[in-house]
Amino acid sequence: MENWIRKFFDSVNDFSIMDIGILKVCLFSLGILTGIYFFRFIRPFLSLVWSVYIGTFLFIVYRTFSRILSSPPADE
Repeated sequence: MENWIRKFFDSVNDFSIMDIGILKVCLFSLGILTGIYFFRFIRPFLSLVWSVYIGTFLFIVYRTFSRILSSPPADE
């Protein structure tokens, strides 16, 4: 199992920008389809979904800017 996971991560490291973009579109489409088909089930948990979104968004923004600010300036 560990060998399979290592191969998976190695293959993901070879993704191009286009591959990552296609993956994001795929996951976004899956999220929309899930919301359409399971609207009545998801509706009571809407505040939880928003909380998860805002929390993960803030985490990504923090990680991005902390890496930008802590990295040495690029030579021009």
